[in-house]
Amino acid sequence: MSEELTLSRHGPWIVVAADAAAVETLAAPVRRGGGVVRRMDGARMRTEGGLHAEFARALSFPAYFGHNWAALEDCLIDLEWLPAPAYLLVVDDAAHLLEGEPPERTGLFGDLLVRVAAAWGVPVEDGEWWDRAGVAFHVVLVVEGAGPAERRAAAHLLHQRWAAVGVEVALRP
Repeated sequence: MSEELTLSRHGPWIVVAADAAAVETLAAPVRRGGGVVRRMDGARMRTEGGLHAEFARALSFPAYFGHNWAALEDCLIDLEWLPAPAYLLVVDDAAHLLEGEPPERTGLFGDLLVRVAAAWGVPVEDGEWWDRAGVAFHVVLVVEGAGPAERRAAAHLLHQRWAAVGVEVALRP
């Protein structure tokens, strides 16, 4: 990644990256700080069903997870079984993410991720046991390619695909 990406409680929450090695530079301090880093395989997430299954696997969703969009959002906003001061979800081979679905599914998924990240970023101060500080929650979409030029081109294509359905993503080639 040409620019340094840091985790904060604020956006950009979804980032397209052309350099898989640089993701580890971001993940290392998250891990050191007790945060959760989970990698997922975009090739397993070509369909809605595959996406739900891969999230359930990577984040150890409870058995009651309903494998639908509402259940995915509920589980991502909760994560009670996986408490952390920060969350970094990395989707490798992200060009395949929802490629077997209509484009509006990518928009629906992107909007869901933005809502989840925004919700985590807001502190909860109700005077109850569940109060918490705001938490950083980010998703990095990593593209594959034989060389740097191919990865940059793939990153631009993925960025355009998400932008075309109205999802704000940052590009870090």
